Amino acid sequence: MSEQEFQTLVITELRGIRGDVELLRHDVEGLKQDVEGLKHDVEGLKQDVEGLKHDVEGLKQDIDDLKQDVEGLKGEVDKVKNGMGAFGNELAILNVRVDTYQKASGQVVNLAFGLIVTAVITIIANAILR
Repeated sequence: MSEQEFQTLVITELRGIRGDVELLRHDVEGLKQDVEGLKHDVEGLKQDVEGLKHDVEGLKQDIDDLKQDVEGLKGEVDKVKNGMGAFGNELAILNVRVDTYQKASGQVVNLAFGLIVTAVITIIANAILR
């Protein structure tokens, strides 16, 4: 192999290497763009996470508010239960009074009927004895 053939071979190899380097440079540029795109995506995700954190905090506050409302409602239900208990007691007392009134009314009717019968017997006895 002559020196010129050797130089031509070296030049051809160098051109091939140069082409490979250019392809690698192009690939590196593509990777850089991909990395920049990923950085942009990560920033967007960070913002999304921050928004979600804010939403979660709002939900926590809403849950705390609901807990307070439920506690208030429990208190109101307890008051109603206590009121119903008192109402039940008053109703029982009223039932006893109505029952007593009904019994007393029956006794008054019996007494009145007895007085009427006694008066009629007295009138008849006076009429017979005269």
